[in-house]
Amino acid sequence: MKTSLTIFILLATLASSAQVIPWASQQPEWVFPLIFENGDQNVDTVYLAYAINSSDIQGMQSDTIYGEEWITVDTAAFHAYFTKCCNSFADTVIKASVTNATDQLSGTITLENVILPLIMRWDVSLLRNNNLPFPAHGTAPYAEGIVNYGGSVLYLGPDSNLCPPLEPLFITDSIFSYVDGCLREDTAVFFDYLNIADSNLTTSIEINIREWGVYTNVEEEQLNQHPKFYPNPTSSFIHLSFGSEKFKMISIYNNLGVLIEVVEEGRSSVDLSSYTPGVYIIHSKDINNVQSITKIIKAL
Repeated sequence: MKTSLTIFILLATLASSAQVIPWASQQPEWVFPLIFENGDQNVDTVYLAYAINSSDIQGMQSDTIYGEEWITVDTAAFHAYFTKCCNSFADTVIKASVTNATDQLSGTITLENVILPLIMRWDVSLLRNNNLPFPAHGTAPYAEGIVNYGGSVLYLGPDSNLCPPLEPLFITDSIFSYVDGCLREDTAVFFDYLNIADSNLTTSIEINIREWGVYTNVEEEQLNQHPKFYPNPTSSFIHLSFGSEKFKMISIYNNLGVLIEVVEEGRSSVDLSSYTPGVYIIHSKDINNVQSITKIIKAL
């Protein structure tokens, strides 16, 4: 236990201090390291970066001064890299993705020889860096991120804030009343709930960094369309209050991601009295297939 704690503290320190691409001869204005820890505790890092003078030529890695170059890796070991065209050698990969785009900073990360659980860490304070190509929004961050992960056997968790499978993951240090997906500040854990993944899994993670407010800031009339659940916390029943759009389906998961109940259209309350105290995730979908996530805490 002490060794694991030491590793976690070390990685957290690295995440907050490693704001450079180690092998680059010139540093971009903004560097966002993404640290991955494999299930056998091997660690690899990739770097998403912004540089105003980046060439940003689609399909080519020409910003070698910023570290966007082919690097030889052991393809039999755990490693992460940005999926880009076109390497001539099978054992070379791109571990830094540099762009001059001012609307979004994005990349697809491939991970090979993954042993679950897989841990992903980042430094959320970097989303407040004024070198980002986005305008200021008062005290809010300059940017926020969204992560989509491939593979139906990857789930976020396990913890008291488990996310339902295949929901987008938001990365921000600000929490709002409506987020259409799951929110994490600095750490995400992917594990195989169904226990059917290969021992050396290959998967992908898509990350997109955009101006703050694109994903989490919505108009009040949009908020009113989504169902509300009360009281929260609850000791027994939760009641459903609907906005302008009726729900098509509501699914309730426990904190292990197990589907425990499906609420059919027309019901106005759900009885949780037979379930143990804990956190329950409600995944709702309206008639227009707009989805939302609510966390209900069942007290004693």
